[in-house]
Amino acid sequence: MRLFIFAATILLAAGQTAAAQDREAELRVYFFGNSLIHHQTSSDETTVPHWLHHLAQAAGKRVTADGQWGFLRNFEKDLPPLDQWSFQEVTGSWNRDNTAFAQAGFNTVIVNPANFIQYQPADTPYEGDNPNQQTPLGASIALVDWLERQTSGQRYFIYEGWAEMASFVDPVPADPSDLEKYHAYNIGAYHAWYEDFVRGINESKPDLDVRLIPVASVLSKLFTQTELKDLKPADLYSDSAPHGTNNTYFLAAIVTYTALFGEQTPKSFVVPDSLHALIRDNYHAISEKVCAELACRKN
Repeated sequence: MRLFIFAATILLAAGQTAAAQDREAELRVYFFGNSLIHHQTSSDETTVPHWLHHLAQAAGKRVTADGQWGFLRNFEKDLPPLDQWSFQEVTGSWNRDNTAFAQAGFNTVIVNPANFIQYQPADTPYEGDNPNQQTPLGASIALVDWLERQTSGQRYFIYEGWAEMASFVDPVPADPSDLEKYHAYNIGAYHAWYEDFVRGINESKPDLDVRLIPVASVLSKLFTQTELKDLKPADLYSDSAPHGTNNTYFLAAIVTYTALFGEQTPKSFVVPDSLHALIRDNYHAISEKVCAELACRKN
């Protein structure tokens, strides 16, 4: 009997190791997101999945991506998932018309809350029309519960999109002192809201180990503590929502890649001329800074 249990334990461990290796080689991602991940413009360069694909390709890995736009309450209310996103160069894993979500084989789910609800705790009911007294925390747990009923084994991440800017700066371009306050908010109280939010999910779902992708806080550190402080607001933001430029989504993808793969973005990646010269010239330093912030494996 002991021999059987020992053998079963070995097989389970081997299976878990193989699954982890497969996941490291290929991420099949579903995004419950908004325009801080996928900003629809004339170019896919204003999307995180586009850059994730190219970073992974340079590292000999693969990322497939599908997703939908919305906010937390929509994500739970609109289930099953909507499968709204497509990209020119990023392969999808799922066609909703032909396959059920549970059969798509996603191993990673990323959820992006709205960036304007952080003025009150995540366990406080939404203001306005909210007869069921739903909270951001409750909506996220309901979403995860549904996903776990479909299939299990996927990892869950919360994407920390950068904060709404209008209350600090409107319009863009910004006054430097106002922009300093905005970045301080992303690094401080705004980031703390997400940490509490993720902690609340994990306390409710302790077996899942939901993790934070700290995009907003890390980007604001890059914009205030590195050579990127010389970037102009118009190099990063197109409005006070704020929708980003291709530069912003590329940097967000570096943080996202580092969080998903647990390692530094590849040194072999060639930053295209479409991105700002400060980003091209400082790519390796940016990659190292992000890795240090997330305590990742260095290349």
